[in-house]
Amino acid sequence: MDIALNAMDEPTIVVPWEDLAGYMREGQKTRYMIDIGNVVTEFQKLPTPREDPQSDRKPTEKNWGATGPF
Repeated sequence: MDIALNAMDEPTIVVPWEDLAGYMREGQKTRYMIDIGNVVTEFQKLPTPREDPQSDRKPTEKNWGATGPF
């Protein structure tokens, strides 16, 4: 196994070209385009704060306890 060292924080492994080309061929067999009927083109709309039924709620009081001299 050849391991190339670099200045980055991640390791790099050198894979022989023949092996990499074989893996790419195998990967291409499983790739396909998704059916256009399954594509999401719009996200769910969120209500404005006035329409939100919980918009009149007040924030709860925080009890931080003793934090020392800080």
